[in-house]
Amino acid sequence: MGEGTSRVNESAEELEHDIERLRDGMTKIAHELDVRRHELFDWRLQLRRHSTAVLIAAGSVVLLAGGTVALTLWSKSRRERPLNRVKRVWEAAAVKPEPGVGEKVLAAAAIALIGVAAKAVAERLFAPVKRAAKQAGDGAAPLSRQRFTSSPV
Repeated sequence: MGEGTSRVNESAEELEHDIERLRDGMTKIAHELDVRRHELFDWRLQLRRHSTAVLIAAGSVVLLAGGTVALTLWSKSRRERPLNRVKRVWEAAAVKPEPGVGEKVLAAAAIALIGVAAKAVAERLFAPVKRAAKQAGDGAAPLSRQRFTSSPV
């Protein structure tokens, strides 16, 4: 049979004693939980227990804030130096004009010259291939194409 059947034969006094013992255990557990809750939310106790961690965290925050302020002040003082002021004024005053007609014509001529030079280089590189194709003359593919075709077996 199951677990509960062994207790059927116990007397009422034994059952009351077991219930009282369980109730006392639960009371102790509830009391312990209450004590732990009070300790957890007691900030003074937590500060005493974890003072090193709190000091490290507070010091880190202070150093970070101080470093940010120092970097901001240093950057501002650097910006305000006389040579940097002159440089900023000079750059602001410098007007970059649009390219004129002459500059546009010169750029177009340079691009055309580069194209002609590239064509000449390509013709020199492929001259041997053209010569081989003319020498074959029987309609065979140029040498460059013959490399990639399969030969009859």
